[in-house]
Amino acid sequence: MTKTQEMQNPPQYAKGNLEQIFCLVMIKPYKPSANVDGFKPIGQSIPPHATQFAPDNAQPVSMSDLTDDEIPF
Repeated sequence: MTKTQEMQNPPQYAKGNLEQIFCLVMIKPYKPSANVDGFKPIGQSIPPHATQFAPDNAQPVSMSDLTDDEIPF
């Protein structure tokens, strides 16, 4: 980018009163990332030892155990 302006303190034998200012803008190069939104894939977000916390005698829960027809008052 450039701009032209009048000199604030011109040299003694200057032939004009204008100076051109050069502005160099430097940016970092673009590095594409595999993950755009910042979240990890599911396989990486769950630690591998998370499934080892269930006891050996654990049983899966059925839907009949979750639905309770009796409402305690």
